[in-house]
Amino acid sequence: PVLARYTAPFVSLRLSLKRMDPRTGFLRAWYLLWESFRQVHVNQTIPVELDFLAEALDAFPNDAQILLAAGSRHQLTWWMSLENAQRDPDSEPAAIRKFLMEARGYLRRSVKADAKEAEARLRLTNVLLELNDLEDVPGLLNDYNWTTEGPAFEYLARLFEGALHERRGNRPAAAAAYDRAIGLVPLPQTAQVARAHLAYLEGERPQAAAI
Repeated sequence: PVLARYTAPFVSLRLSLKRMDPRTGFLRAWYLLWESFRQVHVNQTIPVELDFLAEALDAFPNDAQILLAAGSRHQLTWWMSLENAQRDPDSEPAAIRKFLMEARGYLRRSVKADAKEAEARLRLTNVLLELNDLEDVPGLLNDYNWTTEGPAFEYLARLFEGALHERRGNRPAAAAAYDRAIGLVPLPQTAQVARAHLAYLEGERPQAAAI
């Protein structure tokens, strides 16, 4: 209801900016800011008139961050879908899986537009793992110096590396990647659970319990 009250002013502002120049740096930043607001409030109903993503893509079709925003929107829509309780692309309806495939396309374009767009690399890796589309995952993870992005990004890279090795049946390599991830951040719950599960699969139940 609060957003509905401001729909007309927002639309008017955007139209005024477009009339001046639809491709200004200010308008680009405004699109990104507004899209980030939408994604933070993904559980709220937002008037369709306040969805400017298609417009942003039309104005900035090769902008890595605009493409990243589009990819993350579709990835988030897939994740939050009520028809996706298992979050398993192999068992969910095709209409829901489509969001993940759309995310893959936009994120690939983002990485192509800027190979240094680290978040797009991580999101694309995550999406490819979900789709079991593994061919490009090693390059996405290995062709980048994750230490330059800080421990949180490096943690995710090592976590996804472990998932890749696990999907390919290389449990020792997966364990090593999870162990590296665990040492990077103060609260590495996901990596710990993954490492414990791996130990359990290897029959190392005391170690799994300890982890």
